[in-house]
Amino acid sequence: MITFWAIWVLADFLGALVGASFPHIEKYGLDFAMVAAFIAIVVPQIKSQACTVAAVVAAVSGVLLVVLPYSLGIVVASVLGVLAGLCVDLAEERKQMAKTESDMPLVEAMENE
Repeated sequence: MITFWAIWVLADFLGALVGASFPHIEKYGLDFAMVAAFIAIVVPQIKSQACTVAAVVAAVSGVLLVVLPYSLGIVVASVLGVLAGLCVDLAEERKQMAKTESDMPLVEAMENE
């Protein structure tokens, strides 16, 4: 773990040094690179319905709340996404528990035979 951290710090340091040597970096069109990297990290992690709902709610609310001051839209969108994912996860859990409970009389009847 310490090796990963050391490489991370070294890469950040080198990036700061090299990045400072490009005076007008915005003309290279790299302003979207951070967003693209984040999307590339997040999308493969979306595997369940709860994660999908959380990602969609966070993305849509983030776009809609971009007008909030101090970049609060990002914070609010994150919280809304987490809450939406939690609600879906809890609903799926309740549904599974109800299905399990409805199957219990069948199991008990089979055991009594």
